[in-house]
Amino acid sequence: MAQSDISCQRVLLGFRDAPIANNVCSWDVSKIGGVPDVPPQVSLDVPSCPLCSRPLCHVTQVYCPLEGSAFHRVVHVFACVGKQCWGKQESWVALRSQSLQEHEPPHVKETLSQQQENVAATDWCEDADDWGADDDSVGQTSAVVSLPSSCPAEPVNTDCTLSLRDLSLSDRSPNEHSLDSAFCSYYISVADEEECGSSSDLDHAQRLLREYEKREGLLLEDQGSNCTGKGEMEKYEKHNLRSHDIVFYKFMKKISHCSQQILRYSWSGMPLYMSPIEVGFHPPPCIQCGGCRVFEFQLMPALVSMLRSTETDLLLEFGTVLVFTCARSCWAAGDRKSVQEFCFVQEDPDQQYFK
Repeated sequence: MAQSDISCQRVLLGFRDAPIANNVCSWDVSKIGGVPDVPPQVSLDVPSCPLCSRPLCHVTQVYCPLEGSAFHRVVHVFACVGKQCWGKQESWVALRSQSLQEHEPPHVKETLSQQQENVAATDWCEDADDWGADDDSVGQTSAVVSLPSSCPAEPVNTDCTLSLRDLSLSDRSPNEHSLDSAFCSYYISVADEEECGSSSDLDHAQRLLREYEKREGLLLEDQGSNCTGKGEMEKYEKHNLRSHDIVFYKFMKKISHCSQQILRYSWSGMPLYMSPIEVGFHPPPCIQCGGCRVFEFQLMPALVSMLRSTETDLLLEFGTVLVFTCARSCWAAGDRKSVQEFCFVQEDPDQQYFK
């Protein structure tokens, strides 16, 4: 598939899965919260917020090797939990780490691996053969997740989630975090957007859309139609909607079939904006090689309510966070330092609609 053909770009959705026991995980696994796990020989320093100097909190770890590359690849996203920094782009940092395929993740004892024997690392890369689930398991599934005692004890309905396979667990990264300042940690499972969705989830999303339309006084026609229809803009213009309302409505409409998604992945694909962006917007070039950056993935509003810790009063709010990474994924065999990528942050004007 040509990377330029973004209209046909495959989109993968991430969902919160089972909790990670004792925060023991591997760097080749995608997860929420916890402490960052990095490939061997890679040095990752936990960044500090340039606005308030507070150490940033680990939000997500996305294992995302690229097809045809000789490197393992993982992107860590950090954010400042200080309320005065919420929604500010400077308070978010994405760090990309890579390792040659010959460096395989170490394993821990078999007794630990049995805790999540049906969970595994997921390839997010374009056209990858293994998407973390068997072909016959893709579809409208539902599971209730039991949370560990250190996390909020509420069952979470993870519609559309797919369990990952054959977990590889490793000892904690030498890059130590204090667990007192970390979000509860969960695996991330993945599904193809085209094969995801349930009628109950859609009904819930449509109800939220109707509430939003009523609240904003929007008279939108044909709520069940596809946002990508050719006559879409004519309908919006007919109602003289503000640009902000148009973009936000399209955002909600796009995710309405599966509102529990916490992450959208589409290497060199099209991001889903929550509010208007400046004409001609382009992410800054890679700070390491000077090359252009492409969109890779974005964090979604449903993730906000899942970022909790009972040890401290950690909270974080945002609308959507778009991560742009080096198009060449520049990395030499001898590199040892994580590369900072670009985060584009948009605040959520109606956070209550995603809870």
